[in-house]
Amino acid sequence: VTRPVPRHVVETWGSAWATPPHLVTNGPFRLAEWSWGQSLTLVRDPAYRGRAQGNVEEVILHLMVTLEAKAAKLRMFEEDRLDVLGLWWGIPPARVAHMLRHHGGELISGLNLFVRYLAFDVTCPPFDEGRIRRAFAHATDRETLAHVILAGYDDPALGGLIPPSMPGHSPAAGLPYDPERARALLADTGYAGGRGLSPILLRVPQGFEAIGAYMRDQWHRVLGVRVHLEALPWEAYLAHLQTPDGPQAFLSGWVARYPDPDTFMRTSNFRVLTHWQHPEYDDLVERARGIPDQTRRLRLYRQADALLMHEAPIVPILYARRNFLLKPWVHTFPISPLKWWFWKDVILLRQGLT
Repeated sequence: VTRPVPRHVVETWGSAWATPPHLVTNGPFRLAEWSWGQSLTLVRDPAYRGRAQGNVEEVILHLMVTLEAKAAKLRMFEEDRLDVLGLWWGIPPARVAHMLRHHGGELISGLNLFVRYLAFDVTCPPFDEGRIRRAFAHATDRETLAHVILAGYDDPALGGLIPPSMPGHSPAAGLPYDPERARALLADTGYAGGRGLSPILLRVPQGFEAIGAYMRDQWHRVLGVRVHLEALPWEAYLAHLQTPDGPQAFLSGWVARYPDPDTFMRTSNFRVLTHWQHPEYDDLVERARGIPDQTRRLRLYRQADALLMHEAPIVPILYARRNFLLKPWVHTFPISPLKWWFWKDVILLRQGLT
């Protein structure tokens, strides 16, 4: 969550302290080259005295982030110009299917402390009504989304906001896919079959159109509601979430900053984005924060998670995984739910590639 910084370098160079040639680090690698927005070259630091089990002397990180650049990185992997390809969010489903078909033997996948969720602005009709939010939650088929639309790239979020591998996870906390219940809840609010309900604006970042299109079609099929889908570039998308005229429904997510439910229940920003407030929820989370007994505090977090799922300002849809393609000569590549670049412990069976 925090990192130390070298006081003497900051005092000497001011805001330029973190740029070459002033940057001071104390890890197993040091920065050799930095092409802004393009690549980083790291070389092993002979002065490092920590435990390191790998044999990698140099790491070249390609920082290309546009969808076109990411497609180019896949071509680089297929041409044996990369040892490791981290698979990114927002890959078109056809591309996922291609990768799994042609590179299934090179895929490794591990748990990740990251949840993707649908969110509703609870101050904006119709999502100021809890029954309507629950209707949309019950109309959301997470398993088909994960296993069919996204080709098994991530896991369906059938539990709450606290993900698997995190203490306090509740496997069945989420509102289940139940079309009949969804239609009944919507009818209870006077909008049977979606009649009388104004079109819903669903906004997603570019690259996530497949998820947005599936939710649009799913909600129309189950509830009869009309949904207008809008995809924005990432920077514009983040800016629009903070405006008063933001979307009624949108795609968001949260990744753990530290391995404890507090990072999801208290410090995540879903309450700011949805404008949802609930005194009982706040009380449960604050009490859990101050209790040293782990069993008791996890019980409180599960209660808060269950309350959050019932109120449905957000609907978890996917538990993200860490997915990588590795060349056969990458013998050892450690990952964990919270971290994945353990360069000092990577072992290559042949040298010359980076």
